[in-house]
Amino acid sequence: MRGGIDSLEKANRGAELDLYYIANWSLKFDLKIMILTVLTGLFGRNVF
Repeated sequence: MRGGIDSLEKANRGAELDLYYIANWSLKFDLKIMILTVLTGLFGRNVF
């Protein structure tokens, strides 16, 4: 999620994602997040 939290919906969505992460944490999940972050940063549609 990018940008500031300027609405209640964004705050709720952020909290939902945090709770999902806490409930599903594993080393494999962390590695997946890191790999997807790198790939999105290199090849995402908003890359300049």
